[in-house]
Amino acid sequence: MNTRGFHWNVQGPQFFELHAKFEEIYNNLLTKVDEIAERILTLGESPVHAYSIYLGQTAMGW
Repeated sequence: MNTRGFHWNVQGPQFFELHAKFEEIYNNLLTKVDEIAERILTLGESPVHAYSIYLGQTAMGW
């Protein structure tokens, strides 16, 4: 996730507040992704866990 990359690489005078905020956002996203994956499993499907597979299934034109 890019959020984790921002957390690792933030620089500058707002480092501490941005570092903490990106960590908060990252952890919230991780929780939501886990909840969604578990819901997909309860519906009898397999959640996508590889970015390469996700890109192959998206209609975003990447």
